[in-house]
Amino acid sequence: MRVTERMIQDSALRHLQTQMEGLTHVNEQIASGKRLGRPAEDPVAAGEVLELHSDLEGLDAYERTIEFSQGWVAVSDGKLHALADLVVKARTVALRGSSSTNESVLPELADEAEEVLKEAVSVANARHGGDYVFAGFMTGTKPFNSDGTPAAGVDLSGAIMREIEPGHQVQVNASGDAIQPVLSELADLVDSLRTGDVTTVAGHIDLLDDELDRVTAETANIGLAARQLDAVQERMGSAHLDIKKRLSDVEDTDMAEAIVELKSREQGYQATLATIARQNRQSLIDYLR
Repeated sequence: MRVTERMIQDSALRHLQTQMEGLTHVNEQIASGKRLGRPAEDPVAAGEVLELHSDLEGLDAYERTIEFSQGWVAVSDGKLHALADLVVKARTVALRGSSSTNESVLPELADEAEEVLKEAVSVANARHGGDYVFAGFMTGTKPFNSDGTPAAGVDLSGAIMREIEPGHQVQVNASGDAIQPVLSELADLVDSLRTGDVTTVAGHIDLLDDELDRVTAETANIGLAARQLDAVQERMGSAHLDIKKRLSDVEDTDMAEAIVELKSREQGYQATLATIARQNRQSLIDYLR
């Protein structure tokens, strides 16, 4: 088959078009900072990018759960410490009442113990993000009445579990069942002081020690949950950075390499233009002859 001048020109133009497309592609990579503009360019890499983005979304969801749980645990921990302080304060009142030889002092001590009870009820009805932290599963219902008794229909025993990583759940709430006896004991102390029974008041000292141990045990459980949350959060942070790096390796443009390729394509493009220009001039000369 005879190669005509037209065929040579068409071939050169096709080559020029290919080079223009290559130049455009490299420019897009540099401008966007992303090596993959379309999945068809590298299906395997595109699939890996989708998988890595999915992994990041999963980590983000766990991290949000951890952050909310940390807030819940922090509130619970703070309120349990406050409740422990109030039990100690009530014990001091009971000690003063048990050693008092003046019965007229007992009504004043009863008023003091009642104020402690009111503060304890306020602590027991603490909230986080609109939820009552000591209400078991019924977080939308105030768990305790003003006298320290449980609210009607509230189940204080619910353990709120949060999955903070695959296969790992943590209880983020302290048991309302553990809070209720504390309030009950404080209310009994008030009653004993009101009746003026010094012997009964003295008996509350040991009972308050037991309640302090109960609150301390719940505080220890919450402290353990806090440490677990912090440890998982640290692992999640490391995993997040690792996935980001892998994603960058697959997805991001290697600028140094792209610039070298851009210059090479520009040179090829200019050389093709020059070749086409020479062919056109030669064709014109041949025609004029």
